[in-house]
Amino acid sequence: MARLTTVFLDIQSRFVVREFLVQAGIGLGLMMILYIVKAQTVSELGHAAVRVFTFYSIIDCVRALMRREPVWGSSLNRWDQAAAYSLCGIFSNLLLDWPR
Repeated sequence: MARLTTVFLDIQSRFVVREFLVQAGIGLGLMMILYIVKAQTVSELGHAAVRVFTFYSIIDCVRALMRREPVWGSSLNRWDQAAAYSLCGIFSNLLLDWPR
């Protein structure tokens, strides 16, 4: 498992973090545009966010399998990115189901 001190010094880890932030930013930006033009409600956007995070997670798992990346590598890779997207999806789903 990667140590926090070596994670951000590794070029591959920086690439994975940057890719995660760009993909999440693009997805959330598109959802905000849909909300601004009143195409969807907040609840519909929340469910769409859960679907987008799940889709990104599945795609990253397939990419990691195709590249034969180790699950517990010394630097961040697609498996870690898939886990981050899964946690974002779980967190979004919990926020949607939060009692009002």
